[in-house]
Amino acid sequence: MPGTTSTPVRYPSGVTTDLPFQPWGWMGVGNPAFYNLSGDDFNYVLASATGPWVATNTGNGTIAATAGDGGLALFTTNSSSPASSDLSSLQRPAACYTPPTLAQRKRMGFVCRLQCSDMTNAQINIGLIQTTVTPFTVTDGIYINKAQGSATLNLISTVGSTPTSTAFPTAAYTLANNTNIDLAWFWDGRSGTLFAYVGYPLVGPGIQSVGGIGNQDAMVQGPVLSVTGLTLTTANLNPTIALQSGTASSKTMTVDFAFWAKER
Repeated sequence: MPGTTSTPVRYPSGVTTDLPFQPWGWMGVGNPAFYNLSGDDFNYVLASATGPWVATNTGNGTIAATAGDGGLALFTTNSSSPASSDLSSLQRPAACYTPPTLAQRKRMGFVCRLQCSDMTNAQINIGLIQTTVTPFTVTDGIYINKAQGSATLNLISTVGSTPTSTAFPTAAYTLANNTNIDLAWFWDGRSGTLFAYVGYPLVGPGIQSVGGIGNQDAMVQGPVLSVTGLTLTTANLNPTIALQSGTASSKTMTVDFAFWAKER
């Protein structure tokens, strides 16, 4: 048997997400319309007015594919007369996610992997916010913020320019320059809880656990925080990845992947 990982589970008749009376209830593959899925592995980056991404850059800032395993997008903020407010960001051509109400009891989630050249001074917003060319002025959104001038992470839900911000517990992570970190949030509409995750790796076969990478016998680390009692915005939101310099020098950020999903 090749390799040392577990034997794959085999379903000769396939697996479906639909109930028997639904359109793909007897298909052996999950219905691709079951979730609104959006994301990128960044094997290439195509940014234009019509998509799949729209880029916003200050000055000579750029966002482009760069060499590296897994497909990488390199964000570089303005290097010509750099300012702390210089930014580089990506959004979809149009907002495409309306957060579910509590009555709808639907789930929604986001996950990404990134690294930054200056994990103290740079500011990062990543998740879902309104369509904007100023992604660090958020009027509505559900996103993770890496604060400017501080190596701290915050899970933020903003409704009508009023944010509810919850700090990630500092014991759960360490941010280091040019070092990958995985970030994620998950909205459980059945319990009305917003969960946040941080670590490396959170996806793939290398398990992040209390006992160390790949120790499947140890307790696997789950969400590092949960927030209840939130009323999410009803605004239509746009997948967003944004970097701001934070100081008067150019900064870089490499994003390996970013994915969004919502139950229909």
